[in-house]
Amino acid sequence: MKNILVKALFLGIIGVLPVSMAWSQSSVHTVVLQDVLSVDVEGRFDVQVVQGLEEKAEIEAPAEVFMKMKAKQSGKSFELSIKDKDARTYSPFKVTLTLKHPEKINLEGAAKMKLADVFTCKKLSLELEDESAFDGEIRASESVSVDVEGHASLKASINAVKYCKMELSGYAAVQLNGYAPSTNLSQKDASKLEARNFRTDKLDAKLSNHATAGITVNSTLNVTVEDAAVLQYDGAPKTKVNSSGVAKVSAY
Repeated sequence: MKNILVKALFLGIIGVLPVSMAWSQSSVHTVVLQDVLSVDVEGRFDVQVVQGLEEKAEIEAPAEVFMKMKAKQSGKSFELSIKDKDARTYSPFKVTLTLKHPEKINLEGAAKMKLADVFTCKKLSLELEDESAFDGEIRASESVSVDVEGHASLKASINAVKYCKMELSGYAAVQLNGYAPSTNLSQKDASKLEARNFRTDKLDAKLSNHATAGITVNSTLNVTVEDAAVLQYDGAPKTKVNSSGVAKVSAY
């Protein structure tokens, strides 16, 4: 009788446990990829990117959860997402992505991505939305484009031979170091750019609302600031400033 009661109590506890605590043991599911140029990740994934010739996605998750995921390559694009209605209760799933030279990476939801080592490429576009995050070092023989929205965050070292383009909105937070000869910056809302350790020879910028930015400019600074936006710069560039409202542009 005692054993029956214990078993009934155990089953009752299991019945009220969150789904994530009743999963089977995780295993690694491998998806073979080929010549991927675009990557889209949406959901609670912790992704580590490794640069290599044998492209693949290694996803650590219980089998029953992996079945609910979309992990598929279509043409030159690879999509990884989970649309299950209880997705927000899941623990972040560990993913290792081995890629050659992707040209576009898009992160949504609570997706997080970290580059395992210095990532070399011709050009790269990063798009971050919602609460996603990116961390890594990029060396591009041409250009790097960054678009950060919502509550997304980016922490990166970027070195681009030709130019760097940045667009920040919402409560986006970007920490940047590195160098690009020419940089284009567009900021609005309450976005924040901390890039005093990022150097550029020429900066063309527009800031509005309550956006704030700090950056190092070597030669030429062309900036428009509106509302209550603030831009601070290091260096001794020639400046052309158009301002309105209580917006400010000043040297550190």
